[in-house]
Amino acid sequence: MPCLYIQNNIKELFIKKFKLAICQNKPVYDKNKNIENAFKMIKKASDKKAGLVLLPEIFYYPYEIKKLKSVADDNTALLKKFCETAKELSVYICTGSMAVKDKDKIFNRAYLINSEGKIILKHDKCHLFNVD
Repeated sequence: MPCLYIQNNIKELFIKKFKLAICQNKPVYDKNKNIENAFKMIKKASDKKAGLVLLPEIFYYPYEIKKLKSVADDNTALLKKFCETAKELSVYICTGSMAVKDKDKIFNRAYLINSEGKIILKHDKCHLFNVD
């Protein structure tokens, strides 16, 4: 089974040159504070004319495998905020990966959102950690 799921045509990414912003953080044990920091980094990158902003893997919590299960959810509200922000700032956003509960499984999932606020790619890490 492939790890990359293409939801729309992504030719738009390859048509023009763009500035890329790669964000890095040191997450603390406060998921909301880390999320707030991620949106500040996106805004700062946008202010510097980035066309694509990349967040790191599990940007919102320290990468401790046994604890990721406790912070995983469907991320619907967070994903909606990413889409709104991408559209508002007219930037592409790669969400970094997030611990996502999907039915009875947890995935390490990243999304690519275009400047219109639409999810154009979804990627699940193939060799996921064991959180049980």
